[in-house]
Amino acid sequence: GPPTPPPAAPTRTPNEPPAAEVRTRGDGQPLTLAEVAAQAEAEGLTLVRASAANQSSWPNQSGYRNVSVHLDNKAKPFKASVARDGKKLHLGCFVTAEEAALHVARTPEAKAALAEAEAKVAAAKASAIKPRTSAAQAKEDAKLAAKAALVQARQEQKELLQHHRQQLEQHRQQMAAQQAQMLRAAAERQRQRTASAPPAPPVAAAAEPTTGSTDELIQQVLRGGGGGR
Repeated sequence: GPPTPPPAAPTRTPNEPPAAEVRTRGDGQPLTLAEVAAQAEAEGLTLVRASAANQSSWPNQSGYRNVSVHLDNKAKPFKASVARDGKKLHLGCFVTAEEAALHVARTPEAKAALAEAEAKVAAAKASAIKPRTSAAQAKEDAKLAAKAALVQARQEQKELLQHHRQQLEQHRQQMAAQQAQMLRAAAERQRQRTASAPPAPPVAAAAEPTTGSTDELIQQVLRGGGGGR
């Protein structure tokens, strides 16, 4: 006969996780750290770390409040417990400290303690912010106005100095142009005089003299140069 079709996959609602993702409490497998974090976030819980301020037995080897370590239970060494009605209520033993802390966080006692701690922090922040009086506000406004005036004055002084520097630079450029023009005119006059003058005969004095001092030689050159002007 025809082959038997495979069984249809079980249907599930859109919000229902696949069967492979479902982790039941009784399957004997401990929750992973990622599963604990996801479960705590989904339930809006906080795993409270242990500290000397919130833990009577210190130091705490588990790292979490109300989670103790019992090495005699090697399979599940982390014990969760809370104080209820003056007695210590044990919540169970777990493989990881995080899973034990998750069970602690689910208790009304842990939620109340966390709310109280958050309220204390909020009250401390509120008391640190004192209302500003009108005199303090006026003093602060005057300080801000003085600071703004100082900034404005510095800006104006900076702009004035920049303008002065620009004027000096323009004057320097004008003087440099005038000087260059004068030098070009003097060079042109010198070239014209040199072109119109007859060639000078060889000067015997150009050779290095055998007698006379250096000063006399300098004077002789100066006299020769002056005669050409």
